[in-house]
Amino acid sequence: MEEAVKLFDEMPEPTVTSWNTMIHGFNYNRLFESSWLWSRKMCHSGSEPDEISYRSVLSACVAMQRTRFGKQLFLMPNGFTFSSVLTACAALNEVGIGKEVQGWIVKCGAEDVFVGTALIDLYVKCGGMDEAVKTFSWMPMLNVASWTAIISGFVQTDGCVNALELFKEMRYVNVEINSYTATAVISACAKLNMIEEAMQIHSLIIKSGFFMHSVIQAALVNMYSKIGFANMSE
Repeated sequence: MEEAVKLFDEMPEPTVTSWNTMIHGFNYNRLFESSWLWSRKMCHSGSEPDEISYRSVLSACVAMQRTRFGKQLFLMPNGFTFSSVLTACAALNEVGIGKEVQGWIVKCGAEDVFVGTALIDLYVKCGGMDEAVKTFSWMPMLNVASWTAIISGFVQTDGCVNALELFKEMRYVNVEINSYTATAVISACAKLNMIEEAMQIHSLIIKSGFFMHSVIQAALVNMYSKIGFANMSE
């Protein structure tokens, strides 16, 4: 099993089958507690257990006579679960519950880029930009959704200068924008009446292939109208 673990750790993206093979291997070698621990590791990695996973782990729980472990197996959330719950908290403006969930996330060691992005979105929608910035700053990995969430948050709370600064930093670290990023930055330029930056963003949007999106075109029209250059959106 030691050699199996070494080979597994070298896999860039283990599949569910790979995880199941490891869990079954621990059971086969009567290392039942290791089987249980690896099932937790599987869930925290973001991999969804299947019927085979549950069968193997429940067999380990039976062998250890640990009914408590078996019960925990069906209460054990992962990154996808936490992200979904945080999204629900954001929709209901339940920042208090969201903070409780965040505490659970830290306790379970389930922090990842998707959970972090969901936390940023929660705090933004509940008016907690300070908390959103803190969350953004401690995230070890960032993706386009994370950057867009924090940029949009600043735009919504009239922190457009901060939004544009973050956008520049995002471009500096070579993170590709999406249509939502573009819409947020366009709105920032419109609020600040920044014609030069607006034209630069317009050029980037054309190069990125987002220009034909109806939402982008509407945002551009609105931006140039507010700045006083309505014909520039054509």
